[in-house]
Amino acid sequence: MSTRMGRNKALLPYRGKRLIDHVAQALIELVGAEHFYVSGDLPGFRSVQDVHRGLGPIGGISSIVHQFRDRWILFLPVDMGSMNSETLNLLFEARDAHLGDQAFHFQGYELPLLLYSGDIVREQIAKLLDPRIHRSKRCIKELERALSCNEVRIKPQSELRFQNLNTPQEWQTFKKEAEISEL
Repeated sequence: MSTRMGRNKALLPYRGKRLIDHVAQALIELVGAEHFYVSGDLPGFRSVQDVHRGLGPIGGISSIVHQFRDRWILFLPVDMGSMNSETLNLLFEARDAHLGDQAFHFQGYELPLLLYSGDIVREQIAKLLDPRIHRSKRCIKELERALSCNEVRIKPQSELRFQNLNTPQEWQTFKKEAEISEL
């Protein structure tokens, strides 16, 4: 459950479905249903439980990269309901153009994030989760900095796809803007 939203964002109603269903559709179009998991417990989806509860996204990322080793993993927050496979594919194209690099994200945004779950990434996450590290440093931004994450440029018209929806007000604004963009 999202503290600021006051409810589980995955279950928010959007265009006749749950928000998670829209996010799932974009990912399944890109990677296939057999490779789609959610962090936490959500009926109707295969999931990975957070090993490090209370650490936010970095805790979920840690749980997933340790369960699925030595493969590429795309992390997409549930509250990016208008993200599409065309935009996400830009991360895979960048990966293919920069062989040997470990991480890719869009310029100006921490997520979505494409990571290779090899030793280098797992070691960096372990360093961030060390209890001696201040909680403010246990975040995606620090992981991306430590990995020298590649930044992929986005088209200005794609900005709506990257909105972060944390509060009821942001959710209402997003729904209005999404309706206008469809006209």
